[in-house]
Amino acid sequence: MKAGMLAHARVCAVVLAGGRVPKKLAGLCAYRPLLPIGGRPMLAYVLEALRATPLVRASAVVAPGAVLDAFPDMPETKVPAGETIVENMRNGAAALGAAEPTHLLFLTGDLPLITGHALTGYLTASLASGAALTYPIIPRQACEERFPGAKRTYVRISDGIFTGGNAVVATADLLTDKGALIQRLYDARKEPLKLAGILGWPTVWGMLGGTLTIVELEAVAARIMGAPIKAIITLYPEIGFDVDKPADAAAVERALAR
Repeated sequence: MKAGMLAHARVCAVVLAGGRVPKKLAGLCAYRPLLPIGGRPMLAYVLEALRATPLVRASAVVAPGAVLDAFPDMPETKVPAGETIVENMRNGAAALGAAEPTHLLFLTGDLPLITGHALTGYLTASLASGAALTYPIIPRQACEERFPGAKRTYVRISDGIFTGGNAVVATADLLTDKGALIQRLYDARKEPLKLAGILGWPTVWGMLGGTLTIVELEAVAARIMGAPIKAIITLYPEIGFDVDKPADAAAVERALAR
């Protein structure tokens, strides 16, 4: 996408703010976006970052009723959560239809360190790529420098060692065309046999062996989706630092204190 086309992009955001808290944190609240960090629920940080992102025109929050009720004055569009991730993505996108978005930013509601600067950087790179779908990946070194001692899940590929972010940018029509496939990929993400049936065994073995390059992975994703896909390398680890366990919460508290 050239500079002129980028200027005409209309971006809206959908916050997927469901998910129960892990068992070890269940005594604090029922849903992950409500987990108190630094005296505020995690979702408050995400909404603050979105409001500081000049590229985002409008936002919707898709969440269980208890989460929506905890933010009675929230100006963002409120959307009750459905049964599946694709249903939630579609419902969130539909609620923003009046803004006529060309692109949608999907992100989770449990990113307490996210900033408007980080989101703007990722969005700018995504729009400039011209891809129908982008996914942020963060180098291990950037994560460890920003959050020393914090545990993340990393994947080794030929280009280096990365962790994934908790966001996706997609063209507004992608969910209509590829919603069923996106749901299949999401359902298979932790089941190698199902994943191999979609990606093909050579790709799975290459992923497990760390021999695939980013370009090769993008080509596989583009073949499956029938649209250009791009991995966006970002040096903002905040976009991938969700809270899954007490150690994560402690790491975030330390980062906020700094």
